[in-house]
Amino acid sequence: MKTTLSKMIQLVLVVFLIVPVIGVAAPTGTIEGIVTDDATGLPVSEAWVGIVGTNLGAETNSTGYFIIKDVPVGQFEIVISHPDIKSLTISGSHTVAVVSGKKTKISLNCKTENRDSLRLNVLGNDYKPQESEKKDDKKVKGSKGTYNAPAVRYQSIMVPKPIDNKIKGYRSELHSSSNERPQIVENDYFNRPHDMFFQNYGTNGFVNTNRDRFSTFAIDVDDASYLIAKSYLDRGMMPPVDAIRVEEFVNHFDYGYNPPSHDKFRIFTELFLSPDDNRSALLKVGIKGREQTKGERKPLSITFVVDISGSMRQDNRIEMVRRSLRTAVSQLKKGDKVAIIAYNNSATVRLQPVSISRKGEIMRAINALSPIGSTNAEAGLCLGYEIANRQYSKTRTNVVILLSDGVANVGSTTAGGIMDDIQRAVKRGIRLNAYGYGMGNYNDVLLEQLAAKGDGRYSYINEMDEIERQFASNFASKMAMLARDVKIQVEFDPKVVRSYRLIGYENRAVADHRFRDKNQDGGEV
Repeated sequence: MKTTLSKMIQLVLVVFLIVPVIGVAAPTGTIEGIVTDDATGLPVSEAWVGIVGTNLGAETNSTGYFIIKDVPVGQFEIVISHPDIKSLTISGSHTVAVVSGKKTKISLNCKTENRDSLRLNVLGNDYKPQESEKKDDKKVKGSKGTYNAPAVRYQSIMVPKPIDNKIKGYRSELHSSSNERPQIVENDYFNRPHDMFFQNYGTNGFVNTNRDRFSTFAIDVDDASYLIAKSYLDRGMMPPVDAIRVEEFVNHFDYGYNPPSHDKFRIFTELFLSPDDNRSALLKVGIKGREQTKGERKPLSITFVVDISGSMRQDNRIEMVRRSLRTAVSQLKKGDKVAIIAYNNSATVRLQPVSISRKGEIMRAINALSPIGSTNAEAGLCLGYEIANRQYSKTRTNVVILLSDGVANVGSTTAGGIMDDIQRAVKRGIRLNAYGYGMGNYNDVLLEQLAAKGDGRYSYINEMDEIERQFASNFASKMAMLARDVKIQVEFDPKVVRSYRLIGYENRAVADHRFRDKNQDGGEV
């Protein structure tokens, strides 16, 4: 009986928005800026900044930042609205001149009479970033440009007046564990998870095919963003905009593609008119990888690196981790080996590499995991890779699996600092898969970047049912690697397609000329 190599091979990897040829493209420019509250000086998140006389606009992120691309040249009036505010007006001038090929920067100060209902996701007046967080404020490369994209800590501002928890008419289409559909409450500050760290990678804009007919990027098989958003919705809350990575929503679902019979990959394409604009079309490109039987897979050498710091006590995270480990171990076969590293203030070996035949010893080590202390993720991963190197074999699939809420407050606390110590192991062929746990006091940025740099996959465990999907459904086959440094390049014929937009993959951009460069990092399947 065949088992799929991995759900992540059955993913739709590319979604494009295409506009057919209609003459010569008109010159355009860009408008970007910040929206702040005139009374408090705080940034206004989730406000819609629109251009009068067009259908162009953009929503502000948690820092009040917005960017509107491909704006025609000319003078335009700016309007602003917010889902929580009936009356929102711009203080001062709100007319903007757009110049061809230029970026016009503006600052908008807004007045409102019902400021108590305004939702602000900001750092907070009393919050001072640690040195490790300042390092995360860096230039991030988008698919066709570079812009500032700081890592943002989400901390709701407490407002002085009672919160109006009226339902806005939204309901989650996703079922919670109790099979009830929660109501989406727009203004529930007090119950929103605090200290959630996300990275804003911007949004890809339209690209004129006469200027650049190639769309080039690395594949992505993560689906954590979808599961984090689902977790917010299951709690009756809208997820932060910065938490959304569109490709990870697409990646989550199984599209039922038939596997290739001989080649490693099989490509599927689907073209249909956009439901919003009959002058545009959506092109979906899916890739299905070769399947393997249980007998074909190599033996596994797995090193589990487990966060047992005090934060893992919240929301019963440690029990979810223990259950994940038990479920994963139950899927292994004769010849597989397991080691367990635990870390809090420091790292310790809880189980030296042993054969899966010693399952009782493995289960006792799992059951003994208990949370206490600070979080030294660097120590845990360094010791984990030391053990993984010790049991490394070319005849095996060698994997380090991190289970954590991503919060690191001792040692190096950034992905770059931690991964510098383990790059040699990654090049040797020891991959890192990351699984995140918890809502509140959770660092999506660190876990996503660690998995990307570790040539692995990042997913999120939001409920017990997800443990079964991630660790029971062909878990061992998911650890095998079909291909590494996979990149995609789609070429558009300028005679047929005027412009295109890649939906998602903002942090997976690859320069067109490096598509065939073997030294250029790509995605792993």
